[in-house]
Amino acid sequence: MCQTQQDKEKELSFLKLLQTKLVDGLIFTSIESEWETIASYKECDPIVLCNEYRSEATFRVVRLDQVKGSYLGTLHLIEKGHQKIAYCGGTASELGMDSEKGFRKAIDEFNLQVKEKWIFRDPYSIECGKRVLREIRAMEDRPTAIFTGSDEICCWNH
Repeated sequence: MCQTQQDKEKELSFLKLLQTKLVDGLIFTSIESEWETIASYKECDPIVLCNEYRSEATFRVVRLDQVKGSYLGTLHLIEKGHQKIAYCGGTASELGMDSEKGFRKAIDEFNLQVKEKWIFRDPYSIECGKRVLREIRAMEDRPTAIFTGSDEICCWNH
């Protein structure tokens, strides 16, 4: 298991390990390189994409139901008594859009209001999580919980 930390060069070095048979296979949970670059390693199979939403992908893909997962996560916060919930996730990809759909489905089902200033789009790093937390802590009317689609974003509630 290797962490690229969104570094294309590291990603390519791991693909080369597969190509030279120093590893038996790779599981990617995100891809930083252009698809054509990744696809050029097809003959080095096995490569599995985990939760990648690449329509052009020709490798095996394991995907989660982002709409359902986000709905259930938001529902959990609602069941814990939170009515002021922020959303912190992506919209630039199908994965991010599905995540927000699930969030909004739960919010709408319980007739909760979400202020636009409680919506944070496309932060995926620890540093982004810290920035979001600072922004929320500076608000007078702030959410009591944050739903996030990234494991690097800090979850916070008070």
